[in-house]
Amino acid sequence: MSLKERITDDMKAAMRAKDSERLGTIRLLTARGGRTHRAR
Repeated sequence: MSLKERITDDMKAAMRAKDSERLGTIRLLTARGGRTHRAR
């Protein structure tokens, strides 16, 4: 399982659990990762 898949699965689990703090953290990571990846 790639890191991206793992993060996506964690995000889905946080949504199901209604864990807004965890979900917000994961979204920040994915947003930051997307900008870094596109810059290359």
